Amino acid sequence: MQDKFKKIIQFTFIILIFINIGSFNRTDAFDYKSFYLILIFFLLLLLWVIGLIKGFFSFRKSYVNGLVLAFFIFNLCSFILSPYKLASSVQFYQIFIYVGIYFIFLSSFDSLGDIKHFITLLALSIFLVSFYGWFQYLGWDFLRISHKGIVISTFVNKNFLGGFLAINLPFCFVNLLLTKKNLNKISYFLGCLVSIYALILTGSKGGFFIGFTAMFFFLFLYFIFDMRNKKLIKNIFILAIIFVVFWGMKIFFKNYGERFLMSFRERFLIWRVALNMIKDYPFRGVGIGNFVLFTSEYKKFSFYPEQFIRHACNEFLELWAELGTFGFLAFVILLSSISFLILRINLQKGIDKDSKIISLIGLASLWSGILLNLGEINLRIVYLGIYFWITIAILAKLIEIHLCKSFSSIVLSPFLRGFCFLLIIFFNFSLLNFAFSPLIMRGIHDIKSESKTVFLESVDMDNLDKAIEDLENKLSSNFSVALYNNLGNLYLLRGEMDRAKDYYRRAIGINKLSSSANYNLGYVYFLEGRIKEAYEKFYFCLKLNPKDKDPYFMLKYKILN
Repeated sequence: MQDKFKKIIQFTFIILIFINIGSFNRTDAFDYKSFYLILIFFLLLLLWVIGLIKGFFSFRKSYVNGLVLAFFIFNLCSFILSPYKLASSVQFYQIFIYVGIYFIFLSSFDSLGDIKHFITLLALSIFLVSFYGWFQYLGWDFLRISHKGIVISTFVNKNFLGGFLAINLPFCFVNLLLTKKNLNKISYFLGCLVSIYALILTGSKGGFFIGFTAMFFFLFLYFIFDMRNKKLIKNIFILAIIFVVFWGMKIFFKNYGERFLMSFRERFLIWRVALNMIKDYPFRGVGIGNFVLFTSEYKKFSFYPEQFIRHACNEFLELWAELGTFGFLAFVILLSSISFLILRINLQKGIDKDSKIISLIGLASLWSGILLNLGEINLRIVYLGIYFWITIAILAKLIEIHLCKSFSSIVLSPFLRGFCFLLIIFFNFSLLNFAFSPLIMRGIHDIKSESKTVFLESVDMDNLDKAIEDLENKLSSNFSVALYNNLGNLYLLRGEMDRAKDYYRRAIGINKLSSSANYNLGYVYFLEGRIKEAYEKFYFCLKLNPKDKDPYFMLKYKILN
């Protein structure tokens, strides 16, 4: 019964991967990929909790597991203490998914054979994504996802596809190096080439550079730890891959070298904002997910006030700014410890070939994710971040297999099992509500008229000056929220933001619960780059009416996305 239950979870885990790579976004206003992934994860976690209660799973006393749990606790504390719960919940639910995937993998994948089968299916998903990218390049976009031949496959844009391939590309080589039949080697080699050239076709500068760097890193480690292997056919394939890598790097620096340097200079200014934030909040941080709300206080020396900085373009700096030094160190120590322990495994005598290849490929994938997130924020995108954490789980399982041969499992008492069950179920249903909330808010949203204009019939929109004069004349006999709000809208249309804010504040002075006036004031704050004030106004409107799609749209897709 226990083995059958684990097989069900493994099967659901595979569905999670294929649903993620098979789904796509038809509209910018609703993220289908994240929605489908959260639904499958909900089912996966529910099955895992049932297995936990039944006693099918037990936790190993592992150094890596302790670090993962410590990192999660730092995120949980930051979420609890955050004054901006909605902003913090977006990122915390992602961390909850990542850590959940990590422990589910460790519990249900027991042996090296399980890992090999999973990696084979993971490589298949990479090949499918790459093949569809090729079809888009040739103009055969059957699902009509892309426009003008841009290669994005089933992802939102070329940079997301580039990040996906950069992190997962090393796993394409597992079967190539493990299979013994030359015909299979040729098939897997061709599959690797398809994935490599799909990465080239994306035009993603960061993904391209990091993906090829990861291949270099793996090949270097592979030759260092496998010096005794002199088989001709294997070396031919490896040399062919090295040639492709060199050729690809030449193309990259020829076509994108100057743009790459310009992009680096722009990111350097944003990193300086993050470093100043870290300097002011070194220990407690600004709170998980709150980086975007504090940027307006720090960007004035490097950017125009209205410029909007949503992320630090560096996962580690943003993590440091949000969680503080101790939370940041927990994550860095986790990654460093895994890398050290994997190298230690490969230095052992008698290590089997399969474990060596998978561990080195996994390490290359891990470090490609680390390097990519030094200039990107892919871990903030749930359908990309799961692959980084799956890699961590694969490496942690290899560490358990080879370095934790004698261990004592942590068996939870009935009381703790019940408590854990209730806690995880609470988080799980909160996550489900988080996934379904876009469905409730979904509707046609005209982004060209984001201010709540409730103009009176007498307003002449063709002549703003006359319309303003007419409304101001009416103020002598009628002090209403609608009049002040309309005047604010007219001044906003004329570009006079200070006058617009003044009238919105007067409207709020008459009725503090005016949703339209509060929303419009928040919208002006957003245009001015005062993101924290804009967030507070939109959140207030959402509390007044949870089904109001306008403040939800501004919060979810303009500020917190």
